[in-house]
Amino acid sequence: MTQMFLNVCQCIWMLWFGIPTSAERLCRVKSGRPNHQSSLWQTDFPYISSTIAPSPEALCEGSIAVKSDGRICINGRVNYAQIVDAIRGEPMYQPAAQTISINGHLTSGSANVVLGASTRYLYEFVTSYNVNGVWYEVTDGIVDDLLVASRGTIDGVCLDPSIRGEESYYTITHNKYSLSGVNYSDLDREDLALLFFGRFNSVAEFHKSTEVEPGFIEYTKSRLIMGFTNAIVYAFPTSLYGVIPVFALTGTSRLIVQGTFSTKDFPNPFLAPDNLGGIEGVQIDTPWETLKKAIQDEGLFTTDNNKVPLYFNVVIKKIEADGINYKCWGEGKTTMAAMDIEAPAGWGDKMDEFVNDIIYPALSKHGPVALHFGKRIPPNSDIIASALDVYGSCGVELGLDLDDCYHPQCERKTSPQNFEYPALYYT
Repeated sequence: MTQMFLNVCQCIWMLWFGIPTSAERLCRVKSGRPNHQSSLWQTDFPYISSTIAPSPEALCEGSIAVKSDGRICINGRVNYAQIVDAIRGEPMYQPAAQTISINGHLTSGSANVVLGASTRYLYEFVTSYNVNGVWYEVTDGIVDDLLVASRGTIDGVCLDPSIRGEESYYTITHNKYSLSGVNYSDLDREDLALLFFGRFNSVAEFHKSTEVEPGFIEYTKSRLIMGFTNAIVYAFPTSLYGVIPVFALTGTSRLIVQGTFSTKDFPNPFLAPDNLGGIEGVQIDTPWETLKKAIQDEGLFTTDNNKVPLYFNVVIKKIEADGINYKCWGEGKTTMAAMDIEAPAGWGDKMDEFVNDIIYPALSKHGPVALHFGKRIPPNSDIIASALDVYGSCGVELGLDLDDCYHPQCERKTSPQNFEYPALYYT
């Protein structure tokens, strides 16, 4: 109970006062806080067991320069919190966890970032990047150059000025459904931002830009309720996630997050608190229309044979892709779904079974399916083969034979490879 109380206090403190700044930041929190790949990657990964052995500290000690034209240029390894510091706290697109290194994020193939009511792919903001000490201007080959660090270490990146913006405001509202009562028309709403599916219900969350600035009461309420809902879900030590169905509360806990929010205080409305420990996490990427058909026609997440397991949760983010730099889902504007499936650490086999037997078959009947390569990757599976096919269709060279390997999927094959773990990609 003492640890639970401390976790709640820590989470509320960080959300109220922000993440402490430091000249030397740790990429992905601190020692003993393993990340998404908990029980999958080989023993070459810097921990043996996600729930027992500590992870090493990986310092983010690169440099950041804001150019005269507004570009943000990075040399070496930095995380998003450091970039926010460099632009003096201005609102900017960022992931749910500020401690992710941007270098590692770029290896994933489908990293997404959020600013208020808008969600985009990180690659769309890249203007140039450094691989193995050589700078390249962005082209259609960005995914092939950066995916799973196959071409070498990612030593720098420049970001378009549009990755940041002036303070603006957005509202958050919700609709809650029984699993059998999902309102399919809500899936077509332009302001739909997040979908939560648990064992017993579903919640849709809507984000809409507004010109109305929150007053003092609304401002205070927004900080308190955002802190409270994150603290409740992540109050329990992760060792208890397999005993208490904490993840099942994720959608329900969001229902109290209502009102008007500022992008300066909450650039990303859905946060991953720094006190979250090791979990199993898979991100599946697919067109929004594919997801809709899987829910409506196959009963994905809503019928008895397709329900989310009790100790899991599914969080689905809607992404507006512009199809300029990142054309793996087509040219021009495309609406995409990034589906995060989370489970307790050590439940990797159960996670893979849920993905391989329930989620992938329902989605693949209706469209292409890919994976985020910075999270759990079910090995030798139909879904990893599908993901490679998607990337292959947009110019990514597959089936490589490499001498130097910095990621378990560096050779872009269905089987993971032994690799030299670089702290550079501690994501």
